[in-house]
Amino acid sequence: MNRFIATVCLLVTAPVLGQERLLLKGKIITNELKVENHSIENVTAGTSHVSDAIGGFRIYARPGDLLNFTSVEFKPLTVTLTQKDFEDELFIVKVEPQITFLKEMVLHGLSGNLAVESKKLETMQVNSLFDAAEINKDIMVQTGMGGANWIAGVAQLFKKPGKPKRATSYVQAHKKQRRFSEIVRESYPEKFFTETLAVPLAHLGAFLVFCDDRADTRLLQQQYEPELIDFLKVQSAEFLKRNPDAK
Repeated sequence: MNRFIATVCLLVTAPVLGQERLLLKGKIITNELKVENHSIENVTAGTSHVSDAIGGFRIYARPGDLLNFTSVEFKPLTVTLTQKDFEDELFIVKVEPQITFLKEMVLHGLSGNLAVESKKLETMQVNSLFDAAEINKDIMVQTGMGGANWIAGVAQLFKKPGKPKRATSYVQAHKKQRRFSEIVRESYPEKFFTETLAVPLAHLGAFLVFCDDRADTRLLQQQYEPELIDFLKVQSAEFLKRNPDAK
């Protein structure tokens, strides 16, 4: 009887023990802050990894493993992996910023009258910021004989008005807008295009130009990154369909 029970237990646990861990490729995203150096720990396997500058990570795991995502700037997140997570080309994890509330501060010794309290504030002498001689050069002054300085007054009447001086030089208000393809190429590593999107490196430039005509620049905002990834996946499938030689 004991031998029969032991045989049944062995048959049940054998598939689980025999399942090897696979390399899981993922990306951490958020709506507000930039995700970098995020710690990913496989609690089940006892291994850990740190994400790159754009939130990408790779870690060996299998369905049922428990992953912990921790960072100083974001709330901790625990995820139990499923078989579907390994079927997707890129495992997407969305985290929320860590909100720090400041302690309440109570001010004492105030009367509540802003007019009174404002007079107690310290002020800064700003006379040195102005050139008094330059400001007053055309003003008529009293002479030692009690009369007005009529020479300065007459000169002022016949003085030809000049052009007003600019306080600062003109600065170009806007810069040339960059193309969608340039920003996307700089935002993701090369392997994202060649492995996740299955676009050969030799055809990467043509694919990005292909996306330029269909792209919505709104997708370049950080909060729309999941939609951007979906857009790139759809466009890569269409690009490869139209260019069989690129496969």
